[in-house]
Amino acid sequence: MPTVDPELIAPLSKISDILLKRPGKVTVEGIKRLSNIYGFETFDDTLTVNENSSSNNMIYSYGSTTSNAGTPMGKNDTNVQIIDRLSLSGKILLLDIDFQNDSVHNVSLSSAVKVQPIDEITYDFLEGYGEFQKVENILLRNLQSKTLDQFNRNLRILSQFDRLSLSAPYDLFNLFNLLAYNLLQVYDYTLNIPASVTERSTVLTHDEKIKDLQEGYYGLGRVLMNQQVRIGLFLKIWEDNRFINRYIFDTKQIKTNQSLHPYLIHFKITENNKLDNDLLDSESLTGSANNAGSSSSNNGLKDEVKMKWFENGEWLINKQDSALISNLNLLVLEFCPNIWIPEDLLIELGLTDYEVITESNEFLNYDIAGYDDKLDEFYKCINAGHYKELRISGELNATKKLKLNFLVGCEFIKLYKIKFNRLDKLVKFVSTIRSWCLLNNLIRNLLNHEISTTTGSSATMEEQQANNGAPKSEENEEENVLELQDDLRLNDIIKENISLVDIQDSNVQQQPSSDSFNNSLCVLSVEVLKTDEIRILYKNIVLKIKDGDIYCDDERIAKIVTKTEELAAVI
Repeated sequence: MPTVDPELIAPLSKISDILLKRPGKVTVEGIKRLSNIYGFETFDDTLTVNENSSSNNMIYSYGSTTSNAGTPMGKNDTNVQIIDRLSLSGKILLLDIDFQNDSVHNVSLSSAVKVQPIDEITYDFLEGYGEFQKVENILLRNLQSKTLDQFNRNLRILSQFDRLSLSAPYDLFNLFNLLAYNLLQVYDYTLNIPASVTERSTVLTHDEKIKDLQEGYYGLGRVLMNQQVRIGLFLKIWEDNRFINRYIFDTKQIKTNQSLHPYLIHFKITENNKLDNDLLDSESLTGSANNAGSSSSNNGLKDEVKMKWFENGEWLINKQDSALISNLNLLVLEFCPNIWIPEDLLIELGLTDYEVITESNEFLNYDIAGYDDKLDEFYKCINAGHYKELRISGELNATKKLKLNFLVGCEFIKLYKIKFNRLDKLVKFVSTIRSWCLLNNLIRNLLNHEISTTTGSSATMEEQQANNGAPKSEENEEENVLELQDDLRLNDIIKENISLVDIQDSNVQQQPSSDSFNNSLCVLSVEVLKTDEIRILYKNIVLKIKDGDIYCDDERIAKIVTKTEELAAVI
C-alpha cells in the first residue's frame, strides 16, 4: 500500500473531526474548502445550455472569457441557462457539481479505476448494485440539504479511497467489490443451511425465522450499499422492536422509526496503513489455514488477487495471500448507531484497536437511532457502581422497586469504530454485538417505565416512545411525522401480545389498587456466560440471549419478551 506520512495523519484527522462538527452551509466556497483539505484539486467552469437545441450542447467558458467573446455564447438569450460547474479532481476520482441559481442542480462522479466483474456482476458501491443507488445520487441529496454535514462525511470516505488506492486490481474499489461479493456468499450460505432455522429459539415460527434470516437479524447480517444519506458497504444486523414494527407495517402499511433506522455496520478504511509483520505471520489473522484457492507465490503485491474468499462454510484466506491481507488490514467497522457493550468483550475476541464515544467526540454520534440520552445515563451509573435502582410503574398504577445488577467485571463502552481484519471471526462478532443490541433495547424499554423522582409521576409509554427518537433528519421529514404518530400505538400492541401469552399465574389473585407500592426490593441481574451469550436472572426466571434470540424454560415468558422486547411484563 502507498506510504502516508504519519506526521500528516494526526492533523488531517483532527481537522476532519472539526469539520464533521461544523462543516458549514452548502456553497461553492464551502465545498472548495473541504475539497482542498481532503486533497482534491478544484476547478471552476461555466456551461451554457440552449433549451431550444435538440442536441442540448454545452459551450464552455473559462472565467469571464472565451476564445470569441467576453461572455458565454447566447448568454442574453432567454432560452439559454447558465450552469456553474465545480470539479473536484483526485488521483482516481473526478466529481463534477453543477450549480444553477445558487443551488446544486446535478452531481456526476467518474473513476479512473475499472472495477472487475465477478461472475459477470460488479458489486461497485460507486455505481450501486441492484436496488442500491449510485453514489452520485446520494451526494446530490447531500448537497440539496442546508448544510454540508452529510456531504462532508461522504467526501471524507471518497478521499480515503482516492488517496490510499494503488493501481487496479489492488485498489480499494476492487477490494470492496470483492468484499461485497464474498459477504454475499456468506449470507447466501447461512440462508440455505437448515441449521440456521432448526437450531433457533422454539418460540419463533418457521416463517418468522426465515424472515429474520432474510432481513439480516441472524448470522452474518444482510449486505447493503449506499444507505439513505451514507455511501459505501454496510451490514444490517438488527432492528429494535422488530415484531412490533412488522405488526404495524402488516396492519397499516407504515414503517416505524426503528425499522427505517436499523443497526448497521459500515465498512470503512483506516488512514494508518502500516502493516504489522508479526500479525502477517500469525495464524489468528488469516483465519482458516485452508490452502484452497490461495495465490501461487508470496511476493507481496505481485500475488494474484484472490476472488473467492469463502466457500462451503470455510474461509479460504491464509497467510500466503499477502496482497489481500495488506488490504484487509485497512478495514474498519463503524457502528450506526453506536452500541453499549462490556469492554472485555473485545479483548476476549482479540480486538484491541477500537474507538469509543466520549464527551469529547459525542458529536460523531449523529444517527437518529443512536441518540439515546436515557440509556447513556444508565450505563454511566452502571460504570460507577455496577447497579442502578429504579421505581417501575406497573399494572393498575402499582409500582415496584427494582435493582438492576450487572455482574460484569469491567466498564461498559459505547462502541463507535473498530479495526477489523479477521473475516473468519465476523459472524461470531456480529452475533455477539446483536445480543447486546437486544439487551440494550430491553433495558431501554424498562427505563420507559421508570417513575421520575423529580415529578413523582411516570411518563406514559406513548410519550416515551415518541420522545425516544432524535431530532428529525432533513431527509424524509414528513414521513417521520407519520412514523412517530404511529409509534404512539405501541402500548396497545404490547398489551395485545401480552394477552396472547398470559404469564400471570391464574391461582394468584391480583391486588387492585389505585396507588399501591411494593416496598420490597426485587433484583434483576445481567451476566455474561460466554462471549456470545448473556443471561438475565429475575427471581426463579432465567432468560438467555444468544444471537438475538431469547431462550427460557417457560416458553410463554420467552415468547412475550421476544415479541414485545418488554421486561416490565415479566417483573
